[in-house]
Amino acid sequence: MSRESNESENQTKMFIFWVSILIILVLIGSGLRKLLSNADEAAMVSMDTLRASFSERVQLIHVYWINNGKKSPQFLDVQGWDDEDTVRIAYKLNSQGWVVDAGFVGKRKNLGTNPCERLWESILQKNSFEVMGKIQAQTVNHDSACTYNVSDDGYMKYTFSDGAVRLYGVPAE
Repeated sequence: MSRESNESENQTKMFIFWVSILIILVLIGSGLRKLLSNADEAAMVSMDTLRASFSERVQLIHVYWINNGKKSPQFLDVQGWDDEDTVRIAYKLNSQGWVVDAGFVGKRKNLGTNPCERLWESILQKNSFEVMGKIQAQTVNHDSACTYNVSDDGYMKYTFSDGAVRLYGVPAE
């Protein structure tokens, strides 16, 4: 083989190599874009599931209050959600029977520093330690609601007047 054909063959191989690299980079880029859009959808589903779980338990406390004859809203003593016999939770309710504060009775310590954090901890319990590090509980006029930041742009709000738990600023499908 001549030297010129050898150089031509090397140039062709180099061209094929760089075209292959470029194609791989384009495929990786389009794949990442698809994965990122799926991550946003997964985060939305997770936040909505969290909202539904919180709302369901708030509703259960309200129903428990109604079934017990709408007794004094000061404190309602309920067994823990996590099936531990030693954990009891005393919920403070407003005059409509919606939970506004909570405290643990028994071996477990009170962990929250404000009523909204205590509600979060008492209502979600098992997953609250993992989630609470990512979500900041804020008291926004504790007479009316608790607000929990769930992302940079969105938040979950629990309203005491009607027990509603809603997501705000989170894109809906």
